[in-house]
Amino acid sequence: MVSADLRRVEELALAVTGVARTRFYDGWMLRLAPGPSKRGRSVNAIYGGTLPVAAKIRHCEGVYAEAGLPAIFRLTPFDVPADLDTALAAAGYVAFDVTDVLIASLTGRASEAVRGAAVDVATPGPPAFIDAVVAVREGGARERDLLADRLANTPVNWRGFVARRHGETVATGQIAWESRELVGVFDVATARRARGQRIATTLCAAMLDAAWSAGAREAYLQVTVDNPPAQALYRALGFRPAYRYHYRARPGETR
Repeated sequence: MVSADLRRVEELALAVTGVARTRFYDGWMLRLAPGPSKRGRSVNAIYGGTLPVAAKIRHCEGVYAEAGLPAIFRLTPFDVPADLDTALAAAGYVAFDVTDVLIASLTGRASEAVRGAAVDVATPGPPAFIDAVVAVREGGARERDLLADRLANTPVNWRGFVARRHGETVATGQIAWESRELVGVFDVATARRARGQRIATTLCAAMLDAAWSAGAREAYLQVTVDNPPAQALYRALGFRPAYRYHYRARPGETR
């Protein structure tokens, strides 16, 4: 039985994506980190305010334009005001990247419950982990710098995991926590040449069992609804839907 407070899950998930360039405006969090993660470069309406919503939207547009970024809003069930999604739609913003937040109770036996691939899972230090992530995602120096900056600015505890087969890095993932009882699973990725071989299943099961051994009893993660393989993997590990969020941006600015 999942007992995690869902608003608390949302707050922890935001904290994990450490962003040095963050502003607050009348209760809204404006994150301005360039890079692929939209969580790190979007508006999150997490607290109440006193200013008119339309004026706040215009202000955010100006801030993001000044930063050279599109104005992207992340919409959750916890938004203040609750009708922000409707206001953005009326202003011409289009919805995209619908994402499920899934939660699971941990037992410490995830590796026994699923059939995965034969790989070795290790927990290297930050430099080696960052190198492994960049290699799996086929990134370059810029991607490495962005990831290193994000992890350096994460205010919560985290641990990186790397799956290797015959000495070759084939998958990476990360767990993060503020409270030992609740852990987040992030950034699971499998090398292009190794996909479809249940490697991520082995990696995620090992991550969950490691989290349980460290004291975690529940875990959460985020996965887009248009990713059936990942959805199936996580549900096989016991994850179930908790809530859903999506983004809105002007047409042509959704990337």
